[in-house]
Amino acid sequence: FESVDLEDREGAGPITPARLLALLALDPQTRTETRTVDALFASLVVGSDGARYQAVLDTLKRELTDLAVIRVVPAAPSSAQIRVYVVGRTRCAEVAGLTTISVET
Repeated sequence: FESVDLEDREGAGPITPARLLALLALDPQTRTETRTVDALFASLVVGSDGARYQAVLDTLKRELTDLAVIRVVPAAPSSAQIRVYVVGRTRCAEVAGLTTISVET
């Protein structure tokens, strides 16, 4: 995971796929998928590094509101590398969280 910190001039409300694409300056027609935070971490918290991932999940839930998991799916032929964003709002209403790449074939 890498950290994400995006300035959001609107600074309120849930982070929708459309809002995230705008903050990232990506084409608004880019395909996205949403997941819940718990679904994303479900298999991670039971693995060999489960305690570490549970700590990450607990920190995200404690420090951010309006948590969202948004997967940004690039057009073919790059569609196997999906950028996953786990983002929420800080106390100052900025958008922050984590991102990673999921390679799916």
